[in-house]
Amino acid sequence: MSNTKNLFQGLDKIGFNNTENISIYKKATIKKTETKKTANKIIDPSTLLFDRTIDCPVCHTNFKTPSVKKEGYKIDKRDSDSFIYYKDINPYLYDIILCPKCGYAALKNDFSKLRNYQRIHVIKNITPKYISKEYPRLLDINSAIERYKLALLNSVYIDSAASTKAILCLRLGWLYRLTKSHDNENLFLSKAVEGLEFAYTNESFPIYGMNSYSLEYLIGELYRRIGNFDASLKWFSSLIVKTGVDPKLKEKARCQRDLAKNSIKK
Repeated sequence: MSNTKNLFQGLDKIGFNNTENISIYKKATIKKTETKKTANKIIDPSTLLFDRTIDCPVCHTNFKTPSVKKEGYKIDKRDSDSFIYYKDINPYLYDIILCPKCGYAALKNDFSKLRNYQRIHVIKNITPKYISKEYPRLLDINSAIERYKLALLNSVYIDSAASTKAILCLRLGWLYRLTKSHDNENLFLSKAVEGLEFAYTNESFPIYGMNSYSLEYLIGELYRRIGNFDASLKWFSSLIVKTGVDPKLKEKARCQRDLAKNSIKK
């Protein structure tokens, strides 16, 4: 699966040019109900944030980054590919930690998991080009997309696992969904499913909290969403006939398989 469109478009504003031909998988290796009064209450999003102090594993700079408080996570609804719509504040916007000095960026759960050789790659390929930027405390979607793209670029240079790159692409697809940018959403969902399919075969479970059955479902659903209905049917059908799968997950797979079949008939 290939796409010549620049995945890192927009990062030139913070120092990264000539990113058109970077292939993110080139070096992939195995490695309670609310009351009406509460629901209508206007929440100041800034009150749902707190500052975390971070020590950068690359340059050892101490800095603060905003994170969403536990009480800030209020789910509104979910899409069939696990994307969550939140009330009051969107935690996805704050899941990238970015060192303001050296430009190292990663998902918050991965930020400190850096080996020495990966640190060297950041210093060599990211830091010399990075133009430091001060982000507002309340991030908007465009700022979040920029930070996710920088994290994805970091993951390419440090040769992260395919699953790491795929999750970053999945998140970017979700953020573009919120902006109604269908082409960009499909671009990143296609890159996400490419990496997740590789990870399914070559990486150990759990993968970002997913067991093999959950990942099979997600791969099938992403293929359906990008219009590859044959691949979607293959993954859903495989999951449905397996033993030991949660009945609710099987039912979801059947529903999405039927949607894929209907799309083919149309």
